[in-house]
Amino acid sequence: MKKHHWLLTLLILFIAFSLIFIGCDDSSKENKQPTPPATNNEQEPAEPNEPEDPTPIEQTEKYYINVNNFRIKPVDPENTDKVVLLTFDDAPQGTFTHDILDTLDKYNAKAIFFVTGYYANRDKDLVKEIYDRGHLIGNHTWNHHNLNEITSYEETEREVNRLNELIKEITGEDVKYLRPPYGAHSNNPYLNKILKEQNIQKMTWSLGSRDWEFIYPERHDDVANEVINNAHNGANILMHDKEITALALDKMLAGLQEKGYSFVLPTEIIFE
Repeated sequence: MKKHHWLLTLLILFIAFSLIFIGCDDSSKENKQPTPPATNNEQEPAEPNEPEDPTPIEQTEKYYINVNNFRIKPVDPENTDKVVLLTFDDAPQGTFTHDILDTLDKYNAKAIFFVTGYYANRDKDLVKEIYDRGHLIGNHTWNHHNLNEITSYEETEREVNRLNELIKEITGEDVKYLRPPYGAHSNNPYLNKILKEQNIQKMTWSLGSRDWEFIYPERHDDVANEVINNAHNGANILMHDKEITALALDKMLAGLQEKGYSFVLPTEIIFE
């Protein structure tokens, strides 16, 4: 009888110790807190990655203007792309300016609009719209005088600087290009000095659309054909903000594209 009592006592003690051990184990699990997930402010360290090759900086200045013939030339001599530069003088006259802008948008083409003081001062909002639609604003002098007939430094400076200040007021940017009216500049001894002081490049053209000669809107095909038939790589094309040009522009740009030309972004051009 005593022997059975002793075995029963051992069994009770074994069960009791087992229950204590299990309880301690569960308690340790409850007290062990899980690692909280990383938040936006406390990121887990990322696994180290293999170093990547540095990304080359895209060269945005791809062309320059040859100051001897005013053609567009590639900075990279191995660049064989056929390109032309579109430019419009005597802007913004307003009546057909939006038609020109819409056609340029159709072909994703950008241009330099050489504005005169009278038109720009009369319609500052339109100058701003031209600029906001991705085109450059150039200086075509305030009064559109023949600079070869101006005989003083002060008058030359007024023709240039008064418009520079207006363009800067409208666009917030300094003027980069000036086109002398009628392409006349060589006999004015003051112009180059003024432009050099302000880091402005003088630009005439290498291909005229003759939109100032055909005159009548009915001859807009003549304007388009003049450009298409005489296009050359790097052509700096002179046009005007007028009805005949607005009518000719769609055919002209389509014809240039068919001949393999693309349209240079004015922002891709640097000074020679």
